[in-house]
Amino acid sequence: MKFKGLLVVLVYEIVFLSHAYAVRPPAVGIPVPELSIFDTVMQDLMESNNITGGELAVMRNGTVVFQRSYGWQDEALTRPLAPDALMRIASCTKPFTAAAVRKLISQGQLSLTNRIFSLGVAGAGILPYESFGAPDPRLQDITVQHCLQHTGGWDATVTGELNFQEARIAAEMGVTSPPGRTNVVRWIMGQPLQFDPGTATKYSNTGYLLLGLVIEQVSGKDYLTFLRENVTRPIGIPDSELELAHTFAVDGNPREPYYNDSELGTNLFYPTFSNDQLVENPYGTFDMEARDSNGRIITTSRALLTYLQNFIVYGQNIGLSWAQGANWAHSGSLPGSESIAYQRKDGINIAVIFNKRDTTTSYAVTVKDTLKTIIDAGQISSWPTNDPYTTPPQQPLLKAEAPVLTVRLATEPGRFYQASYSTNLQQWTDWGTPFVGDSLDKVLNIGGGFSQLFFRVNVR
Repeated sequence: MKFKGLLVVLVYEIVFLSHAYAVRPPAVGIPVPELSIFDTVMQDLMESNNITGGELAVMRNGTVVFQRSYGWQDEALTRPLAPDALMRIASCTKPFTAAAVRKLISQGQLSLTNRIFSLGVAGAGILPYESFGAPDPRLQDITVQHCLQHTGGWDATVTGELNFQEARIAAEMGVTSPPGRTNVVRWIMGQPLQFDPGTATKYSNTGYLLLGLVIEQVSGKDYLTFLRENVTRPIGIPDSELELAHTFAVDGNPREPYYNDSELGTNLFYPTFSNDQLVENPYGTFDMEARDSNGRIITTSRALLTYLQNFIVYGQNIGLSWAQGANWAHSGSLPGSESIAYQRKDGINIAVIFNKRDTTTSYAVTVKDTLKTIIDAGQISSWPTNDPYTTPPQQPLLKAEAPVLTVRLATEPGRFYQASYSTNLQQWTDWGTPFVGDSLDKVLNIGGGFSQLFFRVNVR
């Protein structure tokens, strides 16, 4: 066989980044020897709890010193999870929403004292929705500040999470399921409050659902557009690193992992939008598209660190500019996902994301608490000072052999590689699944029958 030529094109990105599987998850991303104990914490917890996907990133004094992923992207455990995987962060969406609200306030378009509902009186409040059912008279007292600080009057420990009662809402309103954000809010407006606004603090998804609609009503832009233009781009988070999730896997971002929750639940989209009456819990038992501002963001652990370096993540001042002075943490949880963003006054920030949750404990909080103990005990004797991803990957050393095409590819430990080939530089075919470098040559047997072949390697 005669080869006219073999063109090697290097494509790489410098990343700024339930099933009973008793398998130790691989660690993907540039290893950091000084912080190898962090790998042990993640891998031990994931192995013992059958967690198949996770991310951990750590920042110190404004520099990301550790960023790795663990496990696999797919349910079959064949594709390692890339170090820049996008993952659902659930309620860690709320701090981003708070920062967007603070931006509107700083622009003079909104005030903390603005009332949320107009209740039929023009100019009395921001949202002009008509209540489905008799509104609680205290609705007129709810302000932007109440929603930001979880003091709006809703107590989910009494009523359950109202915005998750979508099947009931659709049935009572006589609308197609899922009912969507507006109908959910109209229905909630017809339910009684549990306390006078401003007199108690009870964590509330409803308040942040409303804040997303407030952002859209005041700015005239959809939630994601306003967030990107006014919060995430200005602090250096690219649009590609923060998006909105979708309910079904087929609509998800290719960089997302499989969300691991094997229990089945009633499909909220059946029968109008889906033929499946029962689905795995992360994929249709709730309407992800109705949670823009209180739980819909997908992002990377690195992007969470960027938020933590710029804004307060929890408490009464959530969303304001960050200045080291207190420790704050915000967690997130949905079927098939968990996250935590931990902000320390000593300049160490931690972000953890998993593709599985437990309703009785929190894996992400467990990791946060374990790392806190390690750090506070002084077990890190030497902290790195450089971001490992500022060093670009080495250009792969490729050796082609014939007549059956065998390519030998030198790799670096922890790097994420995807090989592909083409005969025309237009249509590319992945060679196998992605793999993780290990400082040894990787042998790729492409096969024969080509008169000309172009080879490409994506390295992260």
